[in-house]
Amino acid sequence: MISKEVLDFINENELSKTFIDDAAKKAKAINCATHPYSFSHPQPFTASDKKVLSHIVFQGRRTEDGYVRSGNVKVSRPLDLSGNAGDAKIWKFLMLKLSNGFTILENLRDRTPEAYELLQMDGRSKDDAIKLMDDFSLMFEQSDSQVTSSRIKQVYFHIGENQYHLLSVVTPSCLVFELKNRIAAIRNEKNEFRENKRNNYRDIYGIRVVKYGGAKPQNISFLNNANGGKALLLSSIPPLDIDELNIRLPKKDFFDECMDYNQYRSLFTYFHKYLSSDKETVPNNLLFRYRDKAINNIIDFVVQNLFLVRSSANLCRENLPKFQQVWLNPNELQRQSLMTDMLKEQISNSIVDWIRRTYYRLYDKRKVILGNSEINFIKEVISNREEFWL
Repeated sequence: MISKEVLDFINENELSKTFIDDAAKKAKAINCATHPYSFSHPQPFTASDKKVLSHIVFQGRRTEDGYVRSGNVKVSRPLDLSGNAGDAKIWKFLMLKLSNGFTILENLRDRTPEAYELLQMDGRSKDDAIKLMDDFSLMFEQSDSQVTSSRIKQVYFHIGENQYHLLSVVTPSCLVFELKNRIAAIRNEKNEFRENKRNNYRDIYGIRVVKYGGAKPQNISFLNNANGGKALLLSSIPPLDIDELNIRLPKKDFFDECMDYNQYRSLFTYFHKYLSSDKETVPNNLLFRYRDKAINNIIDFVVQNLFLVRSSANLCRENLPKFQQVWLNPNELQRQSLMTDMLKEQISNSIVDWIRRTYYRLYDKRKVILGNSEINFIKEVISNREEFWL
């Protein structure tokens, strides 16, 4: 029942037969938690302080209450580890999955047959395995006392008139990195859809990166180290009705009046990197990555603004060029009936022209003149995504 993943890890790291015994001895110094305090402060107590933090293991119960919280979200890693960063190899070992699909850590917690078989893999007796299991169980012990630290963020939470709870703010790391994994899955799906020229992909905007642990993410927790110390934050702006959004509506030209300089400026960075790179020294795969990312992000920006303008009930199209009157029409049936190959070509050329003019204006004296290959590639991207932006 021991999985290939475990056997490969043992062989690749050339672990000795005493590795499991050594890991069991160090188990009491490993903190198993769902909400590691180290995210709030990596060293909540000084060396002279004899207090011991209560490590929180809270799974929660699923309730149809609409909240993203422990218990309501199925996470791929339900437990996290922290402690001595020198035990990182032990952490990795405990997070490997056995043949039943659960990690070694979860199997040890539940004392499963798979866990006992693992502890006996080097010829140990059943009694030795039971002793090792008891040693590993120290990772899961929780103190009956509720102990916190002044180094951990404190907040008074109002529960009634002149009544407050003093709460210590701790981070649900399992939820934090589950969010990152799901966003990564959406982005991978988006790239796959683009490669297959499919347009009905999903995306999430307004994401920000938060870092834990600085240059030493391993000092925070296993999951933090495995993710390079970086987690993702979703936008917390309350949703607005579309009519409440500050949409710039075109009076004479969509491209000149609806594109926010502060939003598109950064999108041309990769495009300039591609154009200004030394084609003889920079690998082609890196060059094409700059180019593909730049053009697709710029086209995405144009499409976002297109849909925002279409969604407004206050749009007046009478003074716009004819191709823009058709293109910005929110009624899909009318738009499709009026669209011609000539109008499609005008739309494509206008997007290319806006990209060229914007790039030249942004980089001025540093600009690189766009050649036929770049222009043709932009047109190809536009053509491949025609069904989406039309």
